[in-house]
Amino acid sequence: MKLLTHPGVVAVLASMLAAAVHPGLPFGFPASEAGTIAVAAVALLLALAYVARALHAGLAEGVQALAAVALVAGLAFDGARAHRGLLTVEIGRAKNTFEEEGADGRALGLRPLGSQVQLVRASGAQASLALPDGREVTVTPSRAVRVGSFRLGDPRLHPSGAAASVTVNVTDDAGAHTVELSDGHPGRLGDVEVELERYFPDFALDERQQPFSRSVHSRNPAALLRVRRGERTFRVFVIRSMPGLHQVAELGKSFALTAVEPEVSVHLRVAQEPFAPILVAGALALLAAVGLRRSPA
Repeated sequence: MKLLTHPGVVAVLASMLAAAVHPGLPFGFPASEAGTIAVAAVALLLALAYVARALHAGLAEGVQALAAVALVAGLAFDGARAHRGLLTVEIGRAKNTFEEEGADGRALGLRPLGSQVQLVRASGAQASLALPDGREVTVTPSRAVRVGSFRLGDPRLHPSGAAASVTVNVTDDAGAHTVELSDGHPGRLGDVEVELERYFPDFALDERQQPFSRSVHSRNPAALLRVRRGERTFRVFVIRSMPGLHQVAELGKSFALTAVEPEVSVHLRVAQEPFAPILVAGALALLAAVGLRRSPA
């Protein structure tokens, strides 16, 4: 402990910490778990050296030094051992795992969230979540929500490339009829059943004239339908930009894609700080040190 309080040792530790976290140095703060732990260890040693020196200066200085250690330890070990990642969920669906990310941003695989979270709705920059205790909470870029030991926040909306529903107009000698389809939920018009087989949000043809989607955005939506009447099955391709051109002579009907509701997924940042209580204790100790300094001798 005496060696730790030596001014030279304190200076060396401070220099090591500065070099480790300085972004301009080639060896500064390696983006790996080992590098994060090394920085945390140096920071903690520096804080302990400060405590050892402060204990000889009086009670207030000692409490203040201990508060600094608690704050550094909480921040350091949360940075080294906390779990962070990304939760992706679609409207109406629930998830109880998230994709964990390492200190260098690498995907580490799925990690249990500890609770099931359902996305109720999303619009703009906010998302409404249904929690296991029955509460419905709203998450925005400036407002996070706690789920067990994790915090969820910073919602970002992204089209998933799928369709929540498509609306198809079917025309025959009896007139025009509308049917709404979604994945796994076919529609029926009389003796004809219409089912969504595949959806293309941004339809195009490749060099082999095979359909594909250029993006997940609904710029040129198209759909492949499976149409059944009795024992016969027909496959009908419909493109929203070309209504009324998709006819099935055997059925005496034409099909047109008139509307699409894209499926939207929400990306939520997930963070866990298991050492947060240490940070709270450090902050309280710091306040106590200020009180001791102001109290009369």
